[in-house]
Amino acid sequence: MDRKLAQEDKKYRVGAIAINFPILYCHCVIDGTGTFLDGYYLETKQIMSEDQALISYELTFLIVGILVFSYLILVKKAKMPVKKEKYRTLAALCETIGQFFYVGAIASNSIVVAPMISSDSIVSVILSRLVLKEKLTIKQYLAIGMIMVAIAVLRLL
Repeated sequence: MDRKLAQEDKKYRVGAIAINFPILYCHCVIDGTGTFLDGYYLETKQIMSEDQALISYELTFLIVGILVFSYLILVKKAKMPVKKEKYRTLAALCETIGQFFYVGAIASNSIVVAPMISSDSIVSVILSRLVLKEKLTIKQYLAIGMIMVAIAVLRLL
């Protein structure tokens, strides 16, 4: 009986971490700090060039990818047929292209670009309404509208 309680307790602790990480990420604790530092390094202090930033991003993704792939293959003994990974390969390609444009935008005018880039969560909400047919409340529609107006005002500056 105690073993079952310990398993349930562990499930709730992992669940709390799984819920809190996206909240911290979306509410600018992690993402905002990273975007601020990107703007600081690329535009304000010009510590590194756009090319250096792109290479460091891609090398970081490559190293993490190799580590995760090695873990999945060697430790978890997962099978990864290449033909079945075409959507993940496309997603990785899109991420790389997005990173290219992100670095260029942040290096050009980080103060205006950062809020525009962080509006991706609004796009996700709109797409979830259109594609998944999720129901939104009036308050949610008002919040989406205010954010879109704020982005338009930033664009005019």
